[in-house]
Amino acid sequence: MFRRIAITASSALLLAAGGATSALAEHHLASEDAADAETIAITLDNFSFGPQDLQLEAGKSYTLEFTNVGFPHDFTAAEFFAAAEIAPEDAGKVMDGAVDVAPETTVTIHLVPAAGSYDILCGKPGHADLGMTGTITVN
Repeated sequence: MFRRIAITASSALLLAAGGATSALAEHHLASEDAADAETIAITLDNFSFGPQDLQLEAGKSYTLEFTNVGFPHDFTAAEFFAAAEIAPEDAGKVMDGAVDVAPETTVTIHLVPAAGSYDILCGKPGHADLGMTGTITVN
């Protein structure tokens, strides 16, 4: 209980200082235990995402696990990542709206999504044309 009060008080100070968005994100992400976040496994295969269409809830904490089982791929969703509150320790994994996932590896991102409908694709040349596209809907 003390931890939540301390985080709330520091968030209020940051809000008063003008750091509203980052303060709220840090508060929400810091106050959630990793076990409380819902894990969504996303597979990047040869020219497909699994699942192709994601349904998430706005304001809820998620752990996105991107696993590449094929060629070099990325998960590009620039508008989604720009609107989401990404955990500070994971922010460097999202470059220009994309998460690069080398073959046979997994990359994990902790975030809280914002409401909206977002397009996803693999930004590697020709991959989207071969069907590596999808959507994220956040209600």
